[in-house]
Amino acid sequence: MNRLCTGQEALISITEQKKNDRVAAAAKRQTLGTASAGEQAARNLLSALEPEPNLILSLYWSVGTELTTMPLLDACTKRKQICALPVVEQAASPLIFRRFEREDLLVPGQHNIPTPPESAQILIPDILIVPLLAFDKIGYRLGYGGGYYDRTLEKLRKSRQGCLAVGYAYAGQETEHVTVDKYDQPLDWIITEKEARKIQ
Repeated sequence: MNRLCTGQEALISITEQKKNDRVAAAAKRQTLGTASAGEQAARNLLSALEPEPNLILSLYWSVGTELTTMPLLDACTKRKQICALPVVEQAASPLIFRRFEREDLLVPGQHNIPTPPESAQILIPDILIVPLLAFDKIGYRLGYGGGYYDRTLEKLRKSRQGCLAVGYAYAGQETEHVTVDKYDQPLDWIITEKEARKIQ
């Protein structure tokens, strides 16, 4: 007998689908890295967005098989952009962003990901570089399940004008459709080693 799913059943279905998608996307990403991908992606971002000096960019500290942001950090430093890294201040809350320069010492943060110390200046980014497991053509991303970037983007978009959310990934991480729920925030741009794509 057919019946409609309740709201709770639908939520469970989406949650399970996302969990399965993360496993598949993480396995796929392990096959995608190239030595020059980070440099190519950095060039694509800077050419497309042309950030002015003194704009604040929040990068992520790349771990595992994530597309590296180190070439982008080096290029932004030369161009006099101000860089920051995200910090988990408390669970189930938006991220905060602390200033970071290449020579700064970092401390272990959430999941032992390096973050700037508490003494580093808190900043509000103009451009938010977002890691992901997968993305689709309409600008939705599959994240890691914590919801930190979605909460952060919702807050930034409500509180200020012009903050750009930029997904940063290998071109091979594109998928036909990302499963989303009401909390998912779309990206403004997708930057890969092959292109810079503005989401319409």
